[in-house]
Amino acid sequence: LLEKRLGPDGASEMLKERGFTGVKYLDQVSRKGGKGTHNYVVFDDNIPKILEMNHLPVEGLPFGGK
Repeated sequence: LLEKRLGPDGASEMLKERGFTGVKYLDQVSRKGGKGTHNYVVFDDNIPKILEMNHLPVEGLPFGGK
């Protein structure tokens, strides 16, 4: 409903202003068992930092975090 009324960017901005930084939920394969791996949706692009990719550190790479 929010996305239809405000658009995707407006809905994300409104949730961020109210203190919601994102959501975490079980992925499709994990939902039935109630545990496993997760998907994340983050409302602020500045929050996540990529520390490793395929179990290799990315420090120093353009997309890596420090």
